[in-house]
Amino acid sequence: MKWIVQSALALGFLGYASLAGAQSHDPIPIEPVSGEQYPHAIFLEHAAEPAIAPDHPPLSDIPPMPMPQASDAQLRGRSSDEVSIHDADTGETLVLPLGVPSGLREARSNGPAYAGIGGSTSASGSAPGLEAFSNMVVAGGLSGWPRSGNVKLVMRFTSSIDSAVYTYVCSGSMADGGVVQTAGHCVYARDPDGNQIFAWADEIWVYPAWDGVNADTSNVFQHFGRARGTHYLAGSNWVNDGNWDADLGAIRIRRDSRPGLGLLTGWFGWSWGGDCASQQARTYYNFSYPAENCGGGLHTGRTMYYWDGSFDSCPGNQLRIDTTAGCLTALWGGMSGSGAYYISGDQRYVHAVASTSNRTTIGNYARFWEQWVTDRQTYIDTTRGTAVDFSPLRFRTGGSSTVVAGSPASGPFTVLVANATNNDPALRTITVRVYLSTNSTISATDTLLATWNYSIDFAPMQLRTLNVPAPIIPASASLGTRWMGVVLDAGSDAFPENNATIEWDTQKITVISSAIFKNGFE
Repeated sequence: MKWIVQSALALGFLGYASLAGAQSHDPIPIEPVSGEQYPHAIFLEHAAEPAIAPDHPPLSDIPPMPMPQASDAQLRGRSSDEVSIHDADTGETLVLPLGVPSGLREARSNGPAYAGIGGSTSASGSAPGLEAFSNMVVAGGLSGWPRSGNVKLVMRFTSSIDSAVYTYVCSGSMADGGVVQTAGHCVYARDPDGNQIFAWADEIWVYPAWDGVNADTSNVFQHFGRARGTHYLAGSNWVNDGNWDADLGAIRIRRDSRPGLGLLTGWFGWSWGGDCASQQARTYYNFSYPAENCGGGLHTGRTMYYWDGSFDSCPGNQLRIDTTAGCLTALWGGMSGSGAYYISGDQRYVHAVASTSNRTTIGNYARFWEQWVTDRQTYIDTTRGTAVDFSPLRFRTGGSSTVVAGSPASGPFTVLVANATNNDPALRTITVRVYLSTNSTISATDTLLATWNYSIDFAPMQLRTLNVPAPIIPASASLGTRWMGVVLDAGSDAFPENNATIEWDTQKITVISSAIFKNGFE
């Protein structure tokens, strides 16, 4: 591992910035101003694989990142508030400089919570002052907020000791359009269960609100697909010393993945500080993916669970639950990194993440601290960037997914286009090309069905809905399962590598012949 200590200004990480952006989804569809269909296109048969296939086993087969018990002696407080940042592509690690403390005893984000496409920000919770936490229950309605903002993580590590490869799962929560909050031990592994790794993750896959079903042959996961990250934050005391009081981590979604993922799922606010008494008086809420075998066939890692209640004590930099032994009454492996949030007004503020447990009487959540929040906010702003970047998401039909070759597809069709940046672009024309493919990775080598032009005035961090006229499926199209999607013109923005819909963002259709249709098979 290569350690680099240099000016944070050179990498854009100096200081605190709060560029909240519009954080909005405009559901009112925008109509094309011009374009044309290509009904006589010749269908191009090819079998390209997804651009970046996941380098891990099926999600349900991956063991949880071990969640050890941290003794009170290990919860000794941090010797430093420093935060480290790591780029797995270059192998470079930077220890960020400490900022000047604000002098505040506590603070929380002042921007509005963002609920994504699955719900509103209105919030209500149970009465404060519960003792310990309720029994965990299965979380339903995963596509709706706030369940949608919680994720399952798959991390791949290569040991710095013997180059052995390890794959684990954790939990996390969306912190912005392209940043995920989790635990430090989910992005930097030390010696879980004696497996001496002492390395940052090679890559991490993010699966928001995963429904527990392993992907089909098109690699489409519900409810929001997936994204990939190779750039991380973690508390320096955790990385260097294994101090559980610094057990915080974050993941940046790659620009060539789906940087606007959080605009679909929504994300949580943050909170740090305050005295233990005020924290004990609150009700906290937690969604996670427990994956450690607890007996009785539970906790397979396939199911998102939920519990809420009040914390019992605050040792070190932790919020602690006095738990009891049992699958639904203790903190288990796989829950690491899941966010514990409280509700104030109609906002949700993540204050700590699941960290350690003895599976019987103790469950600890590592709390945010001021420097962490400051560096994480700067991380968020630099993840967004200032160069405009449009990426298409969720191309869908509101009609039937069965289409007769030589006939118009069943509409109406829409595609969501994200500007997941702090750039406020001027009114411009964006060209959207509609393709038919033999697989779920749409590209310009597929069969072009139509081209449409849209005049759009984007705000920063905004998701717009575009109406796409139903294209005609060529008579030459081979029958069976096919996919439809779009590609934005490369000249539309600064990052053409994410201008095409792939996997979850494509629409799967079944192409049938007119003879089958006439026989009433549809």
